[in-house]
Amino acid sequence: MSNLQWVTILSDEVERWPDLYGRTILIVEDEFYIAIDFVEVLGRHGAVMLGPVPACDEAMMLLDQSPRLDLAILDINLRGHSVFPVADRLEKSGIPFVFVSGYDRDILPERFRNRELWQKPVAEQGLRQMLSCLA
Repeated sequence: MSNLQWVTILSDEVERWPDLYGRTILIVEDEFYIAIDFVEVLGRHGAVMLGPVPACDEAMMLLDQSPRLDLAILDINLRGHSVFPVADRLEKSGIPFVFVSGYDRDILPERFRNRELWQKPVAEQGLRQMLSCLA
């Protein structure tokens, strides 16, 4: 039995973002309302979400099971644990990702200092602009 968590928003009011429409995006976020915001906004604009998941082990399981992944949004601090093992795996696989956090860039290890870091909260228009750069 598969543990994949796919979320697709079905709506007649989909405003497609051409650069993200149909793309699969992994959401790793432990704050429920922020995760739901990502899912709602991205789903409404045509993306398909993998997750959201609140922990590294769950994210790794989804990566093991996912036939396709285009992008990832990673919260740095997941209930006191860092998301960096997931980021290492994504980087090794060549999958673009971005960190989100309430912390500043100093929290990033040197190997990730060149990666995008979005400050929470992320507004919808900002999300579109930032993700289109990764897509």
